[in-house]
Amino acid sequence: TKRARTEFDATHAIRDFRVGSAAYPLQLTEQTPNRITGSFAAQNVAFTEDFSVEYALDPKKTDTLQVLTYRNPDPGAPNPTETRPRPRGVEPGFFQASALFAPAVQRGAGKQAPPRTVVALFDTSLSMQWEKLERSFQTLEILLRSLEPVDRFNVVSFNTEVAQFAPAPVASDIATVEKALDFVRGGRLRGGTDLQRALRAALDQAQLGEGERFIVLLGDASGTSGAIGNAQLAKWYASQREAVQSASRPRTYIFGIGDDANVPLLRMLSGDDGVMETVRSTEPIDFKARAFVSKIGARPLDELQLTVNPATGIDLVYPLDAVSFAGSVASWVGRYTQPGGTATFTTRGV
Repeated sequence: TKRARTEFDATHAIRDFRVGSAAYPLQLTEQTPNRITGSFAAQNVAFTEDFSVEYALDPKKTDTLQVLTYRNPDPGAPNPTETRPRPRGVEPGFFQASALFAPAVQRGAGKQAPPRTVVALFDTSLSMQWEKLERSFQTLEILLRSLEPVDRFNVVSFNTEVAQFAPAPVASDIATVEKALDFVRGGRLRGGTDLQRALRAALDQAQLGEGERFIVLLGDASGTSGAIGNAQLAKWYASQREAVQSASRPRTYIFGIGDDANVPLLRMLSGDDGVMETVRSTEPIDFKARAFVSKIGARPLDELQLTVNPATGIDLVYPLDAVSFAGSVASWVGRYTQPGGTATFTTRGV
């Protein structure tokens, strides 16, 4: 019999809590805005998916900063390798500061939305077969169906070769989106991956669009042709983007799919004003895919920083996420050297 007990504590009030994994039906024993507990027990459990939960943050509590602290006053046992134990001082403590920002005004709410151009790169190499291909197509479908009538798009499928849905970005009406999805369904998995050629094609397509441009890469980035070294390919891509005029320079959004996704490369490719997300084989994909797609066209918060006053005794402060968006939580962790006293935590951003 497998048994598990879960305690879920939240500094920001939550609502709409539910267990996302069907294999582990959690029985809730306590449910408040800031604390949820539950248990699970079953026999002959097949571990076919991760245990996951979904919840929403209470919008009434936006633009607030919450701080959690932890310090273990017990210094613990001496190091057994020490011949002369050192005197034990006061143990440092740790904190996590989380800021919940108000959602941005929805695109197109109350006025005509500015056009975007989205070029989707869809990996059709053999490394994407089976479940990875299905997840990649599901994300592509969410992406294309999220486009507004004023937007333009194109789909570029790639392995060692490159195939384009259209010669240039096209209008995102319902009929065209369906044709693009049929184009991808009709493709065949074959060969290796020439990511360099695919990125070159995407950059060229982005220049034929209008408005803000986005290159959206779906795949594992396991290159086998062209420039395949991570640093080499990332340096080349950065130079190619830099050569594009700033007004039409695309931002790079990457959705890495699979346990073997080349995360170091994906992080480098999306590092300049882009966004990267990954999904493992055991993770539910729907929420992550929709959250990822919702960021396309949104601008991350700029100049986001956390300050602590007094700053003495506070160190090792760093953000948990490289970029944060309105409507989400930005978090920092850090250490304080002495217990007691008071401190003021402030977060600022544009």
